[in-house]
Amino acid sequence: MKGISQVYRMKEGSIAKPSIYLGAQVKEHRLPENPAKIVWSLSAEKYLKEAIRSVEMDLEKLGKRLPNHVTTPLSSGYRPELDVSALLDDDFTSWYQKLVGILRWAVELGRIDIHLSIALLAQYLVQPRVGHLDQIFHVFAYLKAHI
Repeated sequence: MKGISQVYRMKEGSIAKPSIYLGAQVKEHRLPENPAKIVWSLSAEKYLKEAIRSVEMDLEKLGKRLPNHVTTPLSSGYRPELDVSALLDDDFTSWYQKLVGILRWAVELGRIDIHLSIALLAQYLVQPRVGHLDQIFHVFAYLKAHI
């Protein structure tokens, strides 16, 4: 930040070390082999905890909960292209699209373990089915168990 402030005029107090950027926690690290060098990392942990809390609150209003004992991002053997459950109505479709967006951002923040699952489920943004939404909840339950 000091280097940038030498080139550009900055607001007072803006030279402080960042702690959050676009929902991600920003952390400073020093490498053991070169303690003088500072490196930065992003963590999706705080972002995901808040997203999971929000999803759980929404599910509670519907009298539902996230699944328990989830060990994989998608249910074993689940094939979204073969799902023939009922189509979601407009409100649930919008919710599905929002949740996919949240999970896509989690992938951008480094949760590559859910990348394939989200890419598969994102194919159904226009006409998602109840089973697709259930799998989104499964992904959130997986993340809750693996933060």
